[in-house]
Amino acid sequence: MSASRNRDPARGFEHAERLIDEEADRLAAMSDGDFDGAMAAEAAPARVPSVAELMQRGERRERDRARTVERIAVPALALGAIPDARPRPRPRARWVAATAAAGIAALVALWAGKRADLLAPLGRPRVTAGEGDPAAESVSRQAAAIREDALHACAAGDFARCKARLDEAGRLEPAGEADLRVVEARREIAGAEGE
Repeated sequence: MSASRNRDPARGFEHAERLIDEEADRLAAMSDGDFDGAMAAEAAPARVPSVAELMQRGERRERDRARTVERIAVPALALGAIPDARPRPRPRARWVAATAAAGIAALVALWAGKRADLLAPLGRPRVTAGEGDPAAESVSRQAAAIREDALHACAAGDFARCKARLDEAGRLEPAGEADLRVVEARREIAGAEGE
């Protein structure tokens, strides 16, 4: 790379500010006589350009630079010497994007998992305890039979069997855990385990 491309505009601006400050300090330290003498020693410009002339000069320089870049860039692009100028995504940005996408997908899956009406089009069977659903009624009957067996075990004082059977029935039909007899049996089991 050429030296002109490596220049840092911020450092150049700081340098210019430093020069201006130094010159302002030097002028502030001068007496009026010293100042008049320094001004007389400076060569007066033959002619001060107007703003319009300065603007035209800047536009002309810009056109010349554009022509120079065009002369250099077109053959280089044709030969493939200048790589594509588009910024390439950094690997960390790719990981962040991939992680965010995976997180969003997980949240959508969790939300959809709680919505049975969204799962129906995916081909997953709905297990609901409702009228006319033979599979659900069969599961409910099976869970009720296991629950009755558990309650008999609790009544007989076999709390280990009672707990195991209640847990099994709860996995089949979680809604049955709200039954008052089951709640009371769970209290008895907790009391027996605490002794």
